[in-house]
Amino acid sequence: MVFALSGCSTYYYSYVNSYDDTLVQAEDGSFINEGSDVVVSYSFSEYNGGFVYQIENRWNDPISVDWNKSAVSMEDKVYQDANRGKISGSMSSQNLAYSSTGSFSGKVELPNERLFIPPGEKTSYTPVSVSQFFNLDAIPKSSFQKGYIGVSIVRRAQFTKEDSPLVFRSYLTIVNEKDHTERVIEDEFYISGVTKSKERTLGLVSTSRNQKNIFYILK
Repeated sequence: MVFALSGCSTYYYSYVNSYDDTLVQAEDGSFINEGSDVVVSYSFSEYNGGFVYQIENRWNDPISVDWNKSAVSMEDKVYQDANRGKISGSMSSQNLAYSSTGSFSGKVELPNERLFIPPGEKTSYTPVSVSQFFNLDAIPKSSFQKGYIGVSIVRRAQFTKEDSPLVFRSYLTIVNEKDHTERVIEDEFYISGVTKSKERTLGLVSTSRNQKNIFYILK
């Protein structure tokens, strides 16, 4: 027998803001760190807040992102590329009298230690999702106020930098592949609002699809 659980779930739409004024916010909600030789755009995928980096190389030299020296941090925790070293497949084994044998079918993806970007090119990559480190249960229920979007009832909570339930920082280590010099691009963000709803409210769905600083988590 299959039970429908969607009625018990809650959609948490979260709004991301830049912690300071060093980043430019584009019309689509993404944030841009516009250096003279490397431009980094930050955005968040609609579901679970996949942290999307778009990195443009304006140098004449090839560059790479060193993921061993790049991370997203919050409080005392550090999160690195979640895609590194994935193993997928199935395992079977057979126990014998004095030994055991087994077999594996599937694939092993070796760690992506570097993301290579040729001169004049740009690429996008999503190493982590905000949902990995955003504890929604830590937000007091008293923070949410009743509101409406159309005829749908929602509950909203607004936050400042100082009382935000989540502040996180991005560290990207960029390597010049010609002379092997390194630089770190560091930017900080915080959750400025959360709207929760028992249904996928049309207005919230449309906004989160068009604005790249809004995402939802389903709990």
